[in-house]
Amino acid sequence: MLKNDLLEKLYSEGSSDASIVFEHDGKVWVMPEDYVKGGMDMYQPSSRGGVSIKKSIIKKHKAPFYARASKVEKTNVELDRVIRKQLQDLLQINDFYVATYMGELWTSQNNKAVLQIYGDNEIYAYVKVTTDAKNAKRFQDEANALRNLRDLGIEYVPRVIGLDLDGKVKMFAQASDKPMGQEVRLEFNEQILDTAKDIVSKTKKNIDYKDSNFCEHVEFLKTQMDVFDKEQQSIVEKGIEMVESADLTFAFSHGDYTPWNIYYVKDEISTVVILCQHMWMYSIICRRRHCLEKDLQRSV
Repeated sequence: MLKNDLLEKLYSEGSSDASIVFEHDGKVWVMPEDYVKGGMDMYQPSSRGGVSIKKSIIKKHKAPFYARASKVEKTNVELDRVIRKQLQDLLQINDFYVATYMGELWTSQNNKAVLQIYGDNEIYAYVKVTTDAKNAKRFQDEANALRNLRDLGIEYVPRVIGLDLDGKVKMFAQASDKPMGQEVRLEFNEQILDTAKDIVSKTKKNIDYKDSNFCEHVEFLKTQMDVFDKEQQSIVEKGIEMVESADLTFAFSHGDYTPWNIYYVKDEISTVVILCQHMWMYSIICRRRHCLEKDLQRSV
């Protein structure tokens, strides 16, 4: 299940300790067998099947023959020593566990993984890693965006711990105060809308459309029209015409603002796990989940 170039760089074979590896919906999770429960904070399924898989792995992963009877693989791999040392230097933490999540493997946009760095009762950080130069550039852009947002008084976005873009594996670390074991709230409520409005009110600018990052995304979208059927092409073309001709006020947009990327501390939205602005384009082309209006936080 580690038949991926990035995962093979992150993990080394021949460990005396076992790791759990499993796939679901084309995504891969890797975590130490002895610390699976904490690592499962990386896996937040919404379907009944996914919830069942999560409970089953937590309860039964050490049972004899469980791996053979399920889609879970036990393998003797451990985090590569060079990678661990790189993380220790970046985070200034010596002892920690690592759970790894890698999204849809079929797209080059997802040539990156997210590492949850955690202890027995605490999540220390989330670290994005990649070997791809374009993704590394996005890490830098994302770090700049997060710092700018916090400078504007938006404190519920992650604090940037740091970047290491010099090694073969590039890293971007964000602090976390997410409570261990918190389940995703599968709801889209007024609190979430108010948070989006707050970001818009503090970041909106009147700039020329052609000077905006949004223009870059739209121009790229024009080169990808063949991924849509005729009806979808008509919808996208109308959306492009709308944004190119309208007098828009632009603001920062998360790009994948869903319950899966939000968590709460004492019933308050504490941190929105920010994805770089290029994720806006990815969400339209690859996942076809969002329409133009939902992905651009704007006021006209």
